[in-house]
Amino acid sequence: EIYQRSPKFITLAAKTQHAHKKDINRILAKWQGTEMGKLTKPIVYKWYEALFAAHGPSVSRRLIKMLSILMSYAELKGVVATNPLYRMQMVTPKARKRIASWAEFDALETAAITLQDDGMRLALYLGMFEGQRSTDIFTARAYEFVERDQVLHWHILRSKDTRLERQSILVIHDDAAPLLRAALRHVTLPDRHIITRKDGCVYDDEKFSKAFADVR
Repeated sequence: EIYQRSPKFITLAAKTQHAHKKDINRILAKWQGTEMGKLTKPIVYKWYEALFAAHGPSVSRRLIKMLSILMSYAELKGVVATNPLYRMQMVTPKARKRIASWAEFDALETAAITLQDDGMRLALYLGMFEGQRSTDIFTARAYEFVERDQVLHWHILRSKDTRLERQSILVIHDDAAPLLRAALRHVTLPDRHIITRKDGCVYDDEKFSKAFADVR
């Protein structure tokens, strides 16, 4: 909670804050009640290996990096002498460059329709036609979409651009527009997510990955 009141945290983009809070909650679920000074590099590396085995390189690396951020802040506040996680060796996830074929996309859409998962269907369209990262898709909020002259525009501060505070404006493809308009009609407040789980709750990385795996 102290870190979340710090200047470093409160100046982050809203999407980054949201992602950090989710990761902090997962870290607390594992380590709450443990003194930070007792989280040595060998102990945390053992947790990293367990995360890697269970969730793969991306999730495990992200959570350890978040814990390292917390450790660095604890060092600044005098809670620990140094950040023991500095330069911890972790596997770097391979960049994904492959694009789904149209046949694969059609099969994924059919699966989403069969599962009655309108949110995942819209996510497929925004990923395919707008080329955005999954994090930017499932954290997108209604106010980011503006219609001018019957054309929808996405005013997006992409997760990879948050440090630069650089906003991009994307034109929504004609094939994705009908699904997006339908989703926007069901959103009651501008800060609500346009893509949610079937139970109405918002996604995080893990739940979105699982939902996509169900469709795939």
